[in-house]
Amino acid sequence: MKKRLSMGKLNKVMLLIAVILIAAVIQTGQQIMAFADVSTTAEPTGDAGCVYIAGDPDGFPMEYYNEATHEYEGIMPDALKLVSEKTGLDFVYISAGTEDQRQRLLKNNQVQMITGYATVEFSDVASDKLKKRVTSALNGITDREWKELSQNYLYEGDRNTEPQWQRLLKRWHWALITPVVIILLICIAKERKKAFVAGMEDGTLRMGDENYFSYNFDKKIRENLRQIYYIFFISIDNDYVKHFFETDEFKEVLRHTAQIISDNMGKDDIIARISDGGFGVALQCSNREAAEDWADNLLSELSDFGGIVSTDKKPVVRCGICPASGHEADASGLLFTAHQCFLRAEKEEKLYVFQSGDLKREQEERRLLIKNTMSSIKNGEFRLYLQPVVLAETGEIAGAEALTRWEHPTQGLLPPSRYVALLQEIGTIGELDFFVFEEVCKNLAKWRGTPMEKMHISCNFTRMSIGTEDFDARIREIASRYSFDRSRLVIEITEDTMVKSAENAIKNIEAILEEGFSCCLDDFGSGYTSFTDLRDYPFNLVKLDRDIILGTESESGRELINGLVALCHSMNKEVICEGVENKRQLEVIRQAGGDYVQGFYFYKALPVPEAEKIMAGIQSSP
Repeated sequence: MKKRLSMGKLNKVMLLIAVILIAAVIQTGQQIMAFADVSTTAEPTGDAGCVYIAGDPDGFPMEYYNEATHEYEGIMPDALKLVSEKTGLDFVYISAGTEDQRQRLLKNNQVQMITGYATVEFSDVASDKLKKRVTSALNGITDREWKELSQNYLYEGDRNTEPQWQRLLKRWHWALITPVVIILLICIAKERKKAFVAGMEDGTLRMGDENYFSYNFDKKIRENLRQIYYIFFISIDNDYVKHFFETDEFKEVLRHTAQIISDNMGKDDIIARISDGGFGVALQCSNREAAEDWADNLLSELSDFGGIVSTDKKPVVRCGICPASGHEADASGLLFTAHQCFLRAEKEEKLYVFQSGDLKREQEERRLLIKNTMSSIKNGEFRLYLQPVVLAETGEIAGAEALTRWEHPTQGLLPPSRYVALLQEIGTIGELDFFVFEEVCKNLAKWRGTPMEKMHISCNFTRMSIGTEDFDARIREIASRYSFDRSRLVIEITEDTMVKSAENAIKNIEAILEEGFSCCLDDFGSGYTSFTDLRDYPFNLVKLDRDIILGTESESGRELINGLVALCHSMNKEVICEGVENKRQLEVIRQAGGDYVQGFYFYKALPVPEAEKIMAGIQSSP
């Protein structure tokens, strides 16, 4: 923190010196000329033909936001005016006040480019044609034109009415002050760059995050050097992360892991924290064998957490490895590939997996699938399915669970197992969750006055969705569009939601209940829940995990389900048993006193029109 403060003070001192030097010239009788022709808007929306820009709000004289005029002004906006005249492009700055939002807007692809000290950086949404046109036009600005643009911000006035000494000073001041200003601007740019890099920092370990990794990889490791680099995704096993996330013990395990990895790296290597328990490493290795030897030695050293882990369950560290050279030259693509190798290692219970030809083909298919998910929800490619839920005692339909299927344009109908993890990986799962929620609201509103009016529908919200700050506001806004009995809608929340978003979970569950919805703890008994969740969170229902039902083959399994149902009933919570596949399992649930049953023994998931016919009694069960 002290280091950051010192950087901030140094920036201010440098800026102050620059302003004083410029003011000394201004005192010769000149005034700063304001530029007010560059368009500035509050939001990156509107005319699709415009080129949206995120600018530096305090980079005077190169570029700054004038709070009085609410416009971006400076040398760079003036230069873009010349570019506009040459190319016909319209440039629009996104208003940021005094806050520098360039990297956020660039990362979210809300702008096509960001500007700074004589630099331009393009986002992923900027076309190659746009990049070429803007770059070519900027390069075409002559030294004389740059000088004239710069002088606009140093003085203006009638030279002929000034005293001779002022005209002489004006003639030579540029040559005197330019080197000093340039040196100051370079120093400021360096300090701002340091502060920018420092901002890409993980809060727990005080080390770089994924943005830091990508930034350093792309800037430091040139294309011709990538053939001697290998990318490693090193991570603690998921079960340990889910169970101990945010505990002091978990943080100590992370610090220990990060330290061991760092101790085994060279000065030209890169490390960053990529996920909850994962690290990305770019390491110089002479060949594949050297990379595998490094992984062997590292994982052997990381196998001992003596003195750090107090529980019997010690973490297992695995890694995925891929070469940095090849067609996947960008850092994010390489990290993705290494992560897929890690997932294969975890699935096959190996310590590490090196990218192979087969795995590479699978990864390419997965990459294409991820690319398609970005627009699939907006394009209406997801279809709502309903799996009826019945009363355990009678088999009468009581409601349904809302599920989805993806009608992929080329791969056909895909089950959730093919895309849910991908949506979570790229951060768009929330959009699917809210899409399903709205579809459920529509159906419940449609069922009013029909034989299905008293039936309930449940829908799932993942940790990523319910952990957002605006969750409660968003569900209220969506539900307000439809008229239906709120108690008929059940929101299911998975167990790991409470483990990883405890501070938001209780607030959002209370919001769900205040709106009149029911709330269900999903997958109870799957391995991550503490029984205190039943005590601390006001759930109406509890859904037992499928593994609990499958375990009823044994006497101890039947005793377990008897005890869980009795516990939930003692706390006034109804019990749903999912994954019921045969009559024997149904009888066990009935004897235990379970309230509802869901599974293939009764019904599979069906498209809404088919499910409605069955639920309304128009069609017999399949």
